Amino acid sequence: MKSNYKSMYCKILSLIIVLVSFSASSFGQEELEQEQVEVIKNFEAKLSESERLDVNPSLPPIDTSNRKISYDIPAKAMNIDYAAPQIKPIAMNAKALPKAFKTYLKGGYGTPKAVYAEASHFQKINNNIDILGKVLHQQANNKNIAFQKFINTGVNLESNYTTSPTSLLKTSVGYLEEVDHFYGYDHEVLTFTEEEIKQKFKTLNFAGQYEGEFVNSFGLNYGLGASYLRKADAFSTKEENFILNANLRKDLKDKHPLQLKVIADLSNLEVEEKDKQDLNLLNLQPSFTFHQDKFRLDFGTNLIFSDGNFNLLPFIEATANILSKQVVAFAGWESNLKKNTFTSLTDFNPYLISDPTIFIAKYNDFYGGVKGKIRSFDYSAMAGYKNIDKLPLYVNSMNDPKRFEVLTDSVSIFYLEGILNFQLFSNLNFIGSFTQKVYNLSNEKKAWHLPALELNLALNYKLLEEKLNLKAKFFSTNPIPYLDINENKVDRLNAQIDFNLGAEYWINDKLSFFVDGNNLFNNKRERWHQYDTFGINVLGGISARF
Repeated sequence: MKSNYKSMYCKILSLIIVLVSFSASSFGQEELEQEQVEVIKNFEAKLSESERLDVNPSLPPIDTSNRKISYDIPAKAMNIDYAAPQIKPIAMNAKALPKAFKTYLKGGYGTPKAVYAEASHFQKINNNIDILGKVLHQQANNKNIAFQKFINTGVNLESNYTTSPTSLLKTSVGYLEEVDHFYGYDHEVLTFTEEEIKQKFKTLNFAGQYEGEFVNSFGLNYGLGASYLRKADAFSTKEENFILNANLRKDLKDKHPLQLKVIADLSNLEVEEKDKQDLNLLNLQPSFTFHQDKFRLDFGTNLIFSDGNFNLLPFIEATANILSKQVVAFAGWESNLKKNTFTSLTDFNPYLISDPTIFIAKYNDFYGGVKGKIRSFDYSAMAGYKNIDKLPLYVNSMNDPKRFEVLTDSVSIFYLEGILNFQLFSNLNFIGSFTQKVYNLSNEKKAWHLPALELNLALNYKLLEEKLNLKAKFFSTNPIPYLDINENKVDRLNAQIDFNLGAEYWINDKLSFFVDGNNLFNNKRERWHQYDTFGINVLGGISARF
């Protein structure tokens, strides 16, 4: 009898446990709608094969002189971003990926006696290693002004080596040779041979960067890098720049990066193996980023040791979503040191003397603005106030008027900047940028050879199923001030106005013809005093990819 009661008790207890478990499970989820499902075909997942193509975009160099013809290079098929592969049912028709091309060639000829040649090739050695090689040659010769000509030739090799699933080694080596001439003199009065006024810059650079992650409970990301750059001119001047960097980053709660960077930046300038100058910086940069849904705060400091001096220079930026992604407000303060080396100064002005004084400038930049995206419109607008203790200014040399010297002055700058980018139609894109600066100098009368107003407009239109690409560009600056060293007075260069049109037609997916017309207003304005730019110039040729 007791055995029967015991058996019944166990059955009742089991039933209660089942009911409680079922109730808890039902209470934890919403009631699902009941529908009949007809199985048409058993699901078969398939991962489509795609070859990863690493791209390494880089910004174009600063326009060091408008003496050069500005040729536009069409986008390469090899620089297309590929979407990550997706797992989809075989029965579904997935959209095909754009066809990838490993090799790109472009060549053209134009006026005034212009030659352009470019080649690049991407090669994936195996699953861990890929390389990208580039070659570029450009030259032009205006017979109307003696020695108004240039030749630029550069080669570059880049590689990526995935050493493990969490680490990557990037390396690059490059060489650039730039041949120019000091043709900014009175050709009716003075006479020079080509060897006397020929300038040649040779730039060699190496760089390597290793990024990885400590795969453990602490989860530290780290990076180690080194770069070397040597630039020499035709007058026995050479400069070596060597940079070492290391960084550690820990993401707190997977969204708040805590980071420490260490940068050693060393420069040595040698003129005719006699005069030597050194600029060395050691920068310790701790920083922290705090993220919330609609707010972000970045702050840190630059602890910089330089020439026996110590600087504590903070930086901070706050960003807030005011109206989703349509209106984002930001404001910040950046304080830092900037090296002005022979390399950076001649990159900006290639007609510089060969023995300039190199220096370090300290600046504070206070800024704020708004940015966002409204439908197909991307915009950014900001205003700022910047003070610099040593701003480089450029004046004609008293010893050699066809070359320039560098003056420095303490200056404050109020500036406005704006960028607008929008898609009028699926195949019509417009981008424009605007910059206005107001200089307030302590000693000099004007910011010699520095523009105060710059305007850039570009329109790109694709039609005929994207076989034909039309483009238009407009660039303008205000009349740029310069110092007339003969009369010691302020004068101004003519306003720079440049209007370009171009077209490219792809006969098939491998071959195209292009033509570019530059400076169609034939504005021979001077970017640097006494240096006329090329007038109307045209370049035409073919492009191929395979």
